[in-house]
Amino acid sequence: MYIHTILLNSQFANSCINNDLRDIEWDGGDGTHPIIFKAEDIDRFKASPDLFARKFDTTVDSKILDLIDKEILNK
Repeated sequence: MYIHTILLNSQFANSCINNDLRDIEWDGGDGTHPIIFKAEDIDRFKASPDLFARKFDTTVDSKILDLIDKEILNK
Protein backbone atom coordinates (compact mmCIF):
# COMPACT_ATOMS: atom_id res chain seq x y z
CA MET A 1 0.00 0.00 0.00
CA TYR A 2 3.00 2.24 0.40
CA ILE A 3 3.62 2.53 -3.34
CA HIS A 4 -0.08 3.09 -4.02
CA THR A 5 -0.16 5.93 -1.52
CA ILE A 6 2.85 7.58 -3.11
CA LEU A 7 1.44 7.25 -6.62
CA LEU A 8 -1.98 8.61 -5.73
CA ASN A 9 -0.40 11.60 -4.01
CA SER A 10 1.94 12.37 -6.89
CA GLN A 11 1.70 14.05 -10.27
CA PHE A 12 0.78 10.61 -11.70
CA ALA A 13 -2.48 10.34 -9.73
CA ASN A 14 -4.63 11.26 -12.75
CA SER A 15 -3.07 8.54 -14.88
CA CYS A 16 -3.55 5.72 -12.34
CA ILE A 17 -6.24 3.21 -13.20
CA ASN A 18 -8.35 1.75 -10.42
CA ASN A 19 -8.89 -1.74 -11.79
CA ASP A 20 -7.82 -4.95 -10.09
CA LEU A 21 -8.66 -7.03 -13.21
CA ARG A 22 -10.85 -9.27 -11.08
CA ASP A 23 -14.30 -10.53 -12.07
CA ILE A 24 -16.56 -10.76 -9.02
CA GLU A 25 -20.35 -10.96 -9.23
CA TRP A 26 -22.30 -9.93 -6.14
CA ASP A 27 -25.74 -9.73 -7.77
CA GLY A 28 -27.71 -12.93 -7.50
CA GLY A 29 -26.07 -14.12 -4.31
CA ASP A 30 -27.18 -13.68 -0.74
CA GLY A 31 -25.56 -10.24 -0.50
CA THR A 32 -22.78 -11.34 1.83
CA HIS A 33 -20.84 -13.53 -0.61
CA PRO A 34 -20.23 -13.38 -4.35
CA ILE A 35 -21.91 -15.97 -6.55
CA ILE A 36 -20.12 -19.19 -7.42
CA PHE A 37 -19.30 -19.29 -11.12
CA LYS A 38 -20.54 -22.30 -13.06
CA ALA A 39 -20.07 -23.79 -16.53
CA GLU A 40 -22.82 -21.59 -17.97
CA ASP A 41 -20.64 -18.54 -17.19
CA ILE A 42 -17.88 -19.52 -19.65
CA ASP A 43 -19.01 -16.96 -22.26
CA ARG A 44 -18.70 -14.25 -19.63
CA PHE A 45 -15.04 -15.15 -19.11
CA LYS A 46 -14.34 -15.35 -22.83
CA ALA A 47 -15.59 -11.78 -23.27
CA SER A 48 -13.97 -10.38 -20.13
CA PRO A 49 -10.68 -8.45 -20.05
CA ASP A 50 -10.20 -9.52 -16.41
CA LEU A 51 -7.32 -11.81 -15.47
CA PHE A 52 -8.77 -13.14 -12.22
CA ALA A 53 -12.17 -14.30 -11.05
CA ARG A 54 -13.81 -15.06 -7.77
CA LYS A 55 -15.41 -17.48 -6.85
CA PHE A 56 -15.20 -21.11 -7.89
CA ASP A 57 -16.17 -24.22 -5.95
CA THR A 58 -15.40 -27.68 -7.32
CA THR A 59 -18.09 -29.24 -5.15
CA VAL A 60 -20.69 -27.04 -6.86
CA ASP A 61 -19.38 -27.17 -10.46
CA SER A 62 -15.91 -28.40 -11.39
CA LYS A 63 -16.61 -28.29 -15.14
CA ILE A 64 -16.08 -24.52 -15.28
CA LEU A 65 -12.39 -24.93 -14.45
CA ASP A 66 -11.97 -27.51 -17.22
CA LEU A 67 -13.74 -25.17 -19.67
CA ILE A 68 -11.44 -22.29 -18.72
CA ASP A 69 -8.40 -24.51 -19.29
CA LYS A 70 -9.68 -25.75 -22.64
CA GLU A 71 -11.39 -22.72 -24.17
CA ILE A 72 -9.46 -19.77 -22.74
CA LEU A 73 -6.02 -21.06 -21.75
CA ASN A 74 -5.87 -23.58 -24.62
CA LYS A 75 -4.50 -26.34 -22.39
